[in-house]
Amino acid sequence: MKSLIGDKKFYRMVLIVCIPIVIQNGFTNLASLLDNIMIGQLGTLSMSGVSISNQLFQVFNVSVFGAMSGAGIFLAQFYGRGNRDGVHNCFRIKMLLGILISILAICIFKVLGPSLISLYLNDDPTDSLTTLNFGKQYMDVMLIGLIPFAITQVYSSSLRETGNTVLPMKASVIAVIVNF
Repeated sequence: MKSLIGDKKFYRMVLIVCIPIVIQNGFTNLASLLDNIMIGQLGTLSMSGVSISNQLFQVFNVSVFGAMSGAGIFLAQFYGRGNRDGVHNCFRIKMLLGILISILAICIFKVLGPSLISLYLNDDPTDSLTTLNFGKQYMDVMLIGLIPFAITQVYSSSLRETGNTVLPMKASVIAVIVNF
């Protein structure tokens, strides 16, 4: 039987690379679910404040992902050619971009955080103020982890780009267990 894209060897290789990535993403989503359950027990307004802040952090996450993906294309090509200097240079660029994006995000969230959260608020003024305070408190705590998050993304994406998808998956599983 003729396949559409490749032979069995090709599909086996794709599965070996993809399954750990799927498991890693699943555990990352599980960590978010656990966080939401824990925060949800504090009440609706606290959950709203955290949810709004997380929407803002999602912009940061996508920015880091984009920077890692762009440089990662070149890293994978250099790795495939066996060009160690190219791999090292791409890794350094990814690290620099991740840290710069993190510092920029920290500055923006510190200066404009309350204003950005307020854009989402239009309820009763008392509820809005309470939600804003919960969102700002959560944001202040989360800012501590932006640089470590970016560094983690540099390492895990670089490992995936070189075909090592199991180690980042194991790290995600351990992180979720510790979080739980």
